[in-house]
Amino acid sequence: MEFFSNLYGKYLSKQTNVNNHYSNNNSISSNIDFESMNLGSINRIIGFEFDEDFFKKIDSNGDTALTFFISEIIKFQKSQSFNTDLKLFNNSKYRYLLDIQNDFGETPLHVAGFVKANANAGIKDYRNLTPLDMAIMLEYNDIIKILETSETSKQSNVQSNIYNWGEILTSDFLLKSECKPIKILFNDELCSPISIEYGQNFSLILTDTGAVYSSGLCSYGKTGHKMKRDISIPTQIKSLENKRIKSISCGSHHSLALDDLGLVYSWGNGSNGRLGLELHILGEKKIVSTPTLISTIASNTLDPVVVQISAGFDNSFLITSNGSVYSFGSAISEKLGYDGTVLGYQALPRKIESIPPMKQVSASNLHTVLLDTCGNVYAFGSPTNGRLGRPSNGPRNDYKPTMVSFGSGGGDGTVIKKIATGTNFTIVLSDSGELFGWGGNSNGQLGVEPICNVSDSFDSPTLIKCLSNLNCGKITIHDFAVGDQHVVILSDVGEVFCFGEDRKAQCGIGISYPGYNDISLTQIQSNNFNGRNIFKVYAGANNTMVSLSPDHHIFGEELLKLLNSNLFTDIKLKVTESDQIINAHKIVLAARCKKFHSLISLQLNNPTKPQSIKYNDYDNNSTTKYITSEIIDGILYITFPISFKVLNLFLKYLYSDHVNLTQSITDELGELSHCMGVGRLSYLCNFKNNLSLQKLPISTLLEDLKKIQNQEYIDIYSNVQFNCVSNADPLENGVIKSYKLFSNLGSFYFKKMLGGSYIESEQNEIHLNQTSIHGLRSLLKYCYCEEIPEDINECIELIILSDIHSMHRAKDITSAKIRSLMDNDSICYIYHISKLYNVKPLSIWCLAKLNLISTTQENLKKLPYFDQLPNELKIEILNSLKK
Repeated sequence: MEFFSNLYGKYLSKQTNVNNHYSNNNSISSNIDFESMNLGSINRIIGFEFDEDFFKKIDSNGDTALTFFISEIIKFQKSQSFNTDLKLFNNSKYRYLLDIQNDFGETPLHVAGFVKANANAGIKDYRNLTPLDMAIMLEYNDIIKILETSETSKQSNVQSNIYNWGEILTSDFLLKSECKPIKILFNDELCSPISIEYGQNFSLILTDTGAVYSSGLCSYGKTGHKMKRDISIPTQIKSLENKRIKSISCGSHHSLALDDLGLVYSWGNGSNGRLGLELHILGEKKIVSTPTLISTIASNTLDPVVVQISAGFDNSFLITSNGSVYSFGSAISEKLGYDGTVLGYQALPRKIESIPPMKQVSASNLHTVLLDTCGNVYAFGSPTNGRLGRPSNGPRNDYKPTMVSFGSGGGDGTVIKKIATGTNFTIVLSDSGELFGWGGNSNGQLGVEPICNVSDSFDSPTLIKCLSNLNCGKITIHDFAVGDQHVVILSDVGEVFCFGEDRKAQCGIGISYPGYNDISLTQIQSNNFNGRNIFKVYAGANNTMVSLSPDHHIFGEELLKLLNSNLFTDIKLKVTESDQIINAHKIVLAARCKKFHSLISLQLNNPTKPQSIKYNDYDNNSTTKYITSEIIDGILYITFPISFKVLNLFLKYLYSDHVNLTQSITDELGELSHCMGVGRLSYLCNFKNNLSLQKLPISTLLEDLKKIQNQEYIDIYSNVQFNCVSNADPLENGVIKSYKLFSNLGSFYFKKMLGGSYIESEQNEIHLNQTSIHGLRSLLKYCYCEEIPEDINECIELIILSDIHSMHRAKDITSAKIRSLMDNDSICYIYHISKLYNVKPLSIWCLAKLNLISTTQENLKKLPYFDQLPNELKIEILNSLKK
C-alpha cells in the first residue's frame, strides 16, 4: 500500500528495489501529498532508469500507475496541471505508456490526463466513451479546447436518455440543487436504464441488459468497484458484468443486486450484518468493496430462489419464490419483523415467521412495508408519525407484520399492486389506479397541505386527491417513485408530476397549480426533454430522475454486434437515393418481420424476376412507392424509398428491439415500421398519438426468434448442416440443419470453428461425432432464443455440452431449471454433475438441500447414488452436515 508514497518521497533509489517493492505491495497508496504534487513530479519519477514493465502493471484496485496518479492530482488541481510540459513522454520510449488502459478501459487521458503529450485521444473505454466525451461532461473547458485540436480526438454519438434534477452530486463531488433537468452522461447505445437507485452520495443504474453502473463517492466500497476512486460518470461494476441483474437496491452505504437466477449479491458497509455475509469467514472485515454472493439463504429454505430485494438504511430484505421473507441487519425500532436478535442486529438472513406469502417489500430507515400475493399491505417497525398505518396507541408488537386497513380510504378489499417507502411515510398504488399514503406529511409528501397537529401526519391510509382535479383532466397513474420526502408520478400518457419537499429543487421546474403551493405540486414540461417521450421515473433521497427509453432484451445486444461485424451476412439493403449498403442476415429479417419473410422467400423462389411491396399502402394523392428486391450476381438486394439513416435505425431495431427515437426521424421511421408490420416500433414512433403506456406492446424478440426452429424457415434460410451421433429412434438420421449466425452467437466453440481461421469456416457440413442429436438440438435452441429443456435429463446433457462449448450463461440458466425439476432421489447425482462441470450455484444449493432432507450422516449415506460418488465429494457432503 505504501509503494507510491515511497516512490514519490525517494524518487526511486534503485531499480531492483522498485520491482521488489511493487511485487510485495500490489495496490497504490493514497497517502501521497497530492496537493503539493504535480505532473512534473511524475516526469522526474519516470526519468529514472528502471524496468518499464512496472508502469504496465495493474494494481489490486484495477489502476495503472499513471491512471492512479492523474485521478488523484486532478482531484486537487483540476485543469491547472495540464499546462505542464511533458516532453519526456513525447520524445522517449515511454510515450506508449500513455495509451495503456487500466481494468476499466481507461487511459490516463480518460481520467483527465496528459492532454499535451502525444496520447491517442480517440481511444474508447469500456463505457464506449472517449476522453472528449468525459471532459465535456465534467466541464473541463481548458482540456476540451486542447482535445478538440488533437487529430485523434473525437466525440462519440452519445445519446443519453437519463435526466435528473434536485440535489445533484457534481463532477467536483459537491452537492448542488438544480431545478432544471440535467443529462447524466450514460451511453445507452446498446442498453437502457430500467432502474436507478440512490444511497448516500452514490447511485446505481440497472440496464435492461442486466448490467449495473455506479457513480458517486466510494467510501465503504459502496460503488462496488475494486478501484478506490470516487466516480462522477456512471461506470459498470465489472464483477457483475457476466451476471444478468434484474433488480438493485441501495441503503445508506450498502447495496444489493439480484440476478435472474435468484442469486443475491451485496457490497458496501457490512457493519451490523446488513450485507448478510459471514464476515468472520472474510477475516472480520466490515467493508466489502465488490459484490459478494449471499450464499447462506440457500441453507435456510427449501426454495432459495430470491425474487425481490430491498435495502433499508442499515438493513436488508429478501423475498423468495415461495413468498417467504428474510431480513438481516440492524434491528433498531424492531424493523426486521421479529424480536430476539443478538447485539441489536441479525448477521445472516433469517425468516420472518407466521406471515402469508409476500411478493413485494420496501424498507426505509425505521419501518418496513410488505405486499402479499393477494394485494394486502403489512407494516412493522417504528410507529412514529403514523408510518405503520395504524394508531400508535394500539397493541405494541410493532415488530410483527400487521395488515394495514384501508377502511377509511378506499374501503376494505382494496387491492394494492405497488408499494414504496420514504423516510417516514408510505405510498401505495391500487389496482384501480388510486394512490394512498400514510405517515409523515410535514412536507406535503402525502399530497395534502400540512397543518401543524392536524395534517402533519396520518396514521391510516389517506386517498391522495391532488392529481384528481387538475385542469389537465383526470390523471391515470402508470407508475410512481418515492424519495426521502417527495413523490414522483408518471401518468399513462407520459406526463410527470412531483409533490412534497422541494427545498433541494427535487420537484423540479414546470407548471405549478394554484392551491397546491404548500405541497409544491409541479408538472414537468416535455420541452425540457426536446419533446421526447418519458417512459420511466425514479426518485433518490432529494433527487428525481426520468428515462426517455423503453426496454429491450439483452439477447438483442449480442445480435446487434454480429450485424455490425458483417459476419455471415447474406443480404444487402440500400435506399433509392444513395449508394450506401447495409449488410444483414436473411434469417433475422424473416423471423422479425413477416413481410420480409414473404418478400425474401418469393424472390428466392423466382430469382430472375424482381419482387416488390407497396410502401405507402394508405389512400392519398402521393405517388405510390415500393420496396423492391432483386438478385444480382447471386446476391439478394432490397431497396427502400426512404433515407439511409432511417433504414439504419430500422435494422438496428429489428436486431435489438431498441433504438433511440428523436423527433426528426419518428415520422419516417414510424411509416416504415407500419408498412412492414413491426407493431411495437410503430407504436413507439407514434406514442403521442397512441397515448398509453399501459398499451405499449412488449418486446417480441425472443418469441420471434423461436420461429427459426420451424421447418419452413430451416428449408429456406439454413446454411450449415451438423452431422451428429444418431439416437436409437430409426426416424432420426443424425442430421440437423441450422444457421451459422446463431450457432456462432451462442457457442464459443462454434464461434471459433465457424468464424475463425479453421477449415470448418469454409464448410457447410460439420461433423460432430461426439455429440448426440438430442443434445445438439437443446444446445441450438438455447443459441436461437435461450430456450431451456423441460426434461431434467436433457438439462443435464445441456450442462455438459455448455461446458464443452464454453457457454457459461447457458450453464447457469440450465442449473436454475434443474433446481426446480430435481427430487431427493437425484440430488447426489446432480451434485456430482455440478462439481464435475463447475456449476457453483447448483452445488451450493444441492449441499443446502442435502442438509435439509437428512439430519444424520447415516441418512445421507442411504440416499440414491451416494455410494457412487468420489470419496472427496462424500467427505464434503458429510462435513457440510457438521456445519
